[in-house]
Amino acid sequence: MRNFFENITIKKLVLVYFFVVIFSIIVSEQSYFKEITILDFNFWLVVINLLMFFWFMYKCVKSKIELKPIVEDFKCKFKWGEVIKVVCINVILSLSFACLALCLAYMISPEFCNKLLADTNENSSNTLSSLIFNCIGAVLLAPAVEECMFRGVILNRVKMKYGVFKAIILSSILFGIMHADLAFLGAFAFGIMMCLIYIKTENILITISIHAFNNFLVSLVQVISFFTSSSSGSSNISKSDIMLWLPISLVGFLVSGFFTVKYIKKNWPEKMQITESII
Repeated sequence: MRNFFENITIKKLVLVYFFVVIFSIIVSEQSYFKEITILDFNFWLVVINLLMFFWFMYKCVKSKIELKPIVEDFKCKFKWGEVIKVVCINVILSLSFACLALCLAYMISPEFCNKLLADTNENSSNTLSSLIFNCIGAVLLAPAVEECMFRGVILNRVKMKYGVFKAIILSSILFGIMHADLAFLGAFAFGIMMCLIYIKTENILITISIHAFNNFLVSLVQVISFFTSSSSGSSNISKSDIMLWLPISLVGFLVSGFFTVKYIKKNWPEKMQITESII
C-alpha cells in the first residue's frame, strides 16, 4: 500500500483538507444548522474527518487497492504487547507533560494557569451529545484519517525526496502541531513511534489500530470525568495541588521519557537508506 500513498502528493492532500475544512465552516455557519444546538465543534470535526475518510476510500477504490492481503498481513504482524507498551508510554508521557506545564505555569502566574485550565475545560465536551461526537471522531474516524495523512502520505512523500530521518521528524512535528495543546510533546513522540512502526510493518492498519486504542483510553477518561465531575465544583488550582502533582508528574515524565527514547533508539531504522529513488 506504500505505492498508493506515494502517488498522493502533499499538495493535493493539503488542498483537499483545506477545501473540506472551509466547506464545513461555511455549512456550519448557515442559520439552519446554527439553530441546532447539538451541532457543536465536535460534531463538525466528525464531519471533517468523515469527508476525509470518504476521500481516502475513493482513492483506494480508484487505485483498485485489495483489502484482503492487507488484512491478512495485519493479522500476522499485529502484536498486542507492543501496542500496550507504546500506548501506555504515550499516555503517561502526555499526561505528565501536561501536568508539568500547568505546574510551571502556576509558578509563573497562578492567574494565567487557572485561566488556561478554564479555557481548556470550556473547549472540552461539556454536554452528552458533544461527548458522543468527540468519542466517535476520536476513536473511529481520526485514527484512520490521521494515519493516512501523516504516516501514509506525508511520511512516504517526504522520505522519497529527503530521506527517512527528515520524513519521520517532519511528519511527527506536523502531527504534534495538529494536536497543539498541553500534550504537544506526547503527540510528537507518539508520531515518531507510529512512524517507526509503520516503516517496520509497512501496514497502515497496524498504526490505525494503535492510534484508535490510544484514543479509546483517552476518551474513556473523558467519559468517566464527564459522569463523575461536579458541574458546580471549582476548577482552580491551589498551591497544595501543585505540591502534590509536581513530583508525581516529574517522575512520570522522566520514566515515560526514558522508555520513549529507549523505544525510539531500539526501533530506529539505522540500516535503511537515507534516500530512496522512486521511479
